[in-house]
Formats: sequence, structure tokens, C-alpha cells
Amino acid sequence: MRSRPGVFIAKVTRGFTLPELMVVILIIGLIAAAAGIRFSGVTQNAKLEWASQQIRSTDEQLRRFASRDGAKGILKIDLNDNQLIRVYQDKIDQELKIDLGETVTIKRFLSRTRDLKYNEAQVHYTQGGVTESFALELGLPSGKSVWLCVAGLTGRITEEEQTENVQELFRKLP
Repeated sequence: MRSRPGVFIAKVTRGFTLPELMVVILIIGLIAAAAGIRFSGVTQNAKLEWASQQIRSTDEQLRRFASRDGAKGILKIDLNDNQLIRVYQDKIDQELKIDLGETVTIKRFLSRTRDLKYNEAQVHYTQGGVTESFALELGLPSGKSVWLCVAGLTGRITEEEQTENVQELFRKLP
């Protein structure tokens, strides 16, 4: 804007008003909260997958050890402390504890003869790497849970989401 030739009058610009700033901060907060909620579910599922993989790996290692070395092994499942304890029984017992963390919990151990929600379950591996068939229920704080069903003879592990299907499976075992 000009008032005289060669002289400019500066237009005064104002900043944002307090209500405008509050609206922007509110929108940013809502976006951050939505992203946090979305990613927490992804994180929990990743931790569930990690715990599942730890159980699979521990079972496989005990079976391999028993069949390769002709020695017995034990998988201790501590339902109170949420730990797996792998025990190699050769000349001296060698234990390795695997903590599954706080997000994923071992909610239940099920076999043909046992149904435990507390204390410790033990799965014994013969010298040929065979165990009884068993299942572990893993749970998340969100309420989601998955069962890992372990075939004792072959070591094959399958996942199942329905408790009723797992219970039916173990009722049918000889």
C-alpha cells in the first residue's frame, strides 16, 4: 500500500489467536492418540508372535537334543512368573530361563491329564524326543488369546483361537 511515491506503509499482521492455537493443538493431540492406539495393537501382536516363536524354538531344541544325544529333557512352564525353563538332563542338569515379558501371559496349560492355570507344568522329553501332547494358551492385555497345540509324537505345533476346539481335541486323545 502506498501513501506517497516511494514510501510504503507496512501492514500490521497479527499472530494466531489463542482459540486458533488451541484447536490446532487439539487436532494434533487427537491424531497422536489415534496413532498410539493403532500402533499399540500392532506392538502387542508382535510380542505375541515373538512369545509363540520362543515356545516353538524351545520345544524344537529340546526334541533335537533328546533325539540327537539320547538324553532326556524337561520343559518347565511357570504360569505364575510367565517363564519357560529349558532343562537338559545329561550328566548335570543345565537350565535356561526364557522370560516372555509382561505383555504376553501364559494363561493356561492343557494336556490329556492336566489342566493348569497356576503354578508350574512340566513336559518331559524322552530320549527319542517324544512328549505328551499339550497346549498353551497365550493371552494379551486386550483379551485376545491364542492356543499353541503341540503334538507329542511329532512336535508339530498348530495355532487355535477357540478354547472349545482345543478342549475337544484333548478329550478325543487316547
